[in-house]
Amino acid sequence: MEAVNSSVWKWAWLGGCLALTVGCAERARDPLPPPADVCADAPQTTVDFVTQVQPILETKCATCHRPGGIGTFSLQSPEEAKALAPTLRSAVCGRRMPPWPPSNQCNTYAHDRSLTDAQIVTLRDWIDSGADIAGAVAHAPVAPGGLSRVDRELPLPEPYQPTITPDDYRCFLIDWPDTEERFITGFGVEPDQAAEVHHVILFRIAPENTAPLLQADVDDPLPGYSCFGGPNPSTSKKITTLGVPSMVGVWAPGALGVDFPAGLGARMKVGSKLVVQVHYNLAAGMPTVDRSKVLLKVDDTVEREAFLIPFVDPNWVRSAKMNIAAGQKDVFHAFRHVGTDFTDKISAGVLPRTSAFEVHGAVLHMHTRGTWASLSVERHAAPAASQCLLELPRWDFHWQGLYLFDHPQRVEAKDDLRLECHWDNSAPGATELNWGEGTADEMCLGFLLATAPAPE
Repeated sequence: MEAVNSSVWKWAWLGGCLALTVGCAERARDPLPPPADVCADAPQTTVDFVTQVQPILETKCATCHRPGGIGTFSLQSPEEAKALAPTLRSAVCGRRMPPWPPSNQCNTYAHDRSLTDAQIVTLRDWIDSGADIAGAVAHAPVAPGGLSRVDRELPLPEPYQPTITPDDYRCFLIDWPDTEERFITGFGVEPDQAAEVHHVILFRIAPENTAPLLQADVDDPLPGYSCFGGPNPSTSKKITTLGVPSMVGVWAPGALGVDFPAGLGARMKVGSKLVVQVHYNLAAGMPTVDRSKVLLKVDDTVEREAFLIPFVDPNWVRSAKMNIAAGQKDVFHAFRHVGTDFTDKISAGVLPRTSAFEVHGAVLHMHTRGTWASLSVERHAAPAASQCLLELPRWDFHWQGLYLFDHPQRVEAKDDLRLECHWDNSAPGATELNWGEGTADEMCLGFLLATAPAPE
């Protein structure tokens, strides 16, 4: 998930409830151990291309690496895969492709794009034995996935041709079309220019908070407005009236979209706006006019209202207490606090401070100098017990997302949430960093997709 707007973190309302914070006393933890190097350790076996290798290439590689896709080369045909076998081996054995940042030793996730150890070994054995494609059959391209139902197709208001190379971050305002309150229950994107639309984040903005963004749209002569850290305009100072931005979903290449967990949805008020933040990456060629579409699944009612709860140390934001010294290879900050203090405020009491809640997915966010980050639940009933929710061992600013869990995690009313981020600020000419919304600033921010517990 790409960037999140730092301008909203004028959290005066958190000052009282977080007066006693233990964030500054947290010690750094070791990252989870890296996965085994199965390419080095597993014995060689004989594999069949048609029955074992081709299905992996079609379902895990060619959804992005195809003509017009985000991948810089195609793996759609057996001949293309054979020609690129050495490159494929390096990327697969190094677990760089398919891109899947979460550590699978932390949690298990729905829609996991990564390869299993067995799949990695299968591809290695095929490549090492000569990458034979004898008997290969041409198949229709595998659909990259999508929503179970598309109820709203919302194109960008105007066509836009990226103007900043190699990365252009642009926000577009879309009117919420419904005249009655509804719930978004799934989110996806149909990229118009798949080779340059690197990822998309969707925010919902309440009617009372839309005015400054409408003005930003008017002030920018191009369609939409420039934005880096979320829905806040890059050219403006912090918009204190915007309120907490509510992220609806994140789209990354390789999928058209995903349903929210069954029975969950994000409430959309009449008169709201949607902010579509598009990250255009022009590494693959010259910019092309784009008019991508947002795809939404919408329902009249849901069993439980879902909230994307931000979790961050307010002192980092309010008082510049997230100093990242220049010249340091590994700088860390961590924050731990009772999670229900956040859920109660953001949900306006729907998830009260005195009650447990469920977490269905999580987001971690830093900027370009991050190296790894984690988000966990620290159990009050067993002080030594820590439940890992999401750990990103190799941070990559260009591969952010909302990671849905295979099974929701229950957080009791007295349990703490814990956030930890690490940065490398040792590059030549590095300067001291702190919290901010610009490309030269940094963040350490977690989000949790939270609901009330399921009825017993």
